[in-house]
Amino acid sequence: MNQVAFVIERFGGLRKLARALDIPSSTVSSWGDYIPARHHPNVLSAAIRDGVPLTADELVNPPKLDDCRPSDTEPPGVA
Repeated sequence: MNQVAFVIERFGGLRKLARALDIPSSTVSSWGDYIPARHHPNVLSAAIRDGVPLTADELVNPPKLDDCRPSDTEPPGVA
């Protein structure tokens, strides 16, 4: 999952992210796969303010798609 898609998902949608940052939705749409670094402080501040579960590490290194899916196998000893 790319950085922009991950953050949009965390905020609950593209428009919600744009509103939280007080920028046009078209700006968010134009970012492609990565959020420009100049927006990182505002994204993190908005996440804290709005109770969005997003850490600085997740912003810089979003989980890979495989890391977001539940495991198909149970750990040993789990029935």
